[in-house]
Amino acid sequence: FVLDKLAAAGNQYFVRQSYPRGMTERDKGISHCFLITHYTEAGNAQQHISSLKTGSHAFLYEWNNQDHRGKLKIAAGQPEGYKIYSALLHQDYKAMITGVVKSKIRDYIRSQLQWRPGRNEEVVPHFTLQYGELFVILTWRSLEVRVRLSDIEKRQ
Repeated sequence: FVLDKLAAAGNQYFVRQSYPRGMTERDKGISHCFLITHYTEAGNAQQHISSLKTGSHAFLYEWNNQDHRGKLKIAAGQPEGYKIYSALLHQDYKAMITGVVKSKIRDYIRSQLQWRPGRNEEVVPHFTLQYGELFVILTWRSLEVRVRLSDIEKRQ
């Protein structure tokens, strides 16, 4: 289990939140979609919980609490009617970035940042997670911008 490996690596706090982005039109019979983010420090988990809006099904699980651990293990088993995601980046995520996402990033750079990299210059996107949200860090020359991937994906 991924959950056991996360706990063995020192992650003792797990924040659950609603994750509407995980739902698709094909998800018949799915009542809720959740994202679970792991933390080694209680303070970071508390900050994450505090940042969530009410009604987000937010909950802070503590691994050392037997009841919480049991509920996390049930969630890790993908119970019927639910989709559960873990906030993890694949080690080789850069190789998995699709052409559509690359195109949207280029469009975002051109229209929102108005950067004009030269023919031999490249803006390399770096991805990072913060409070369960995926951000793209774009760096060009001495400039750096951090933007939600969802804001880039929304662009037409």
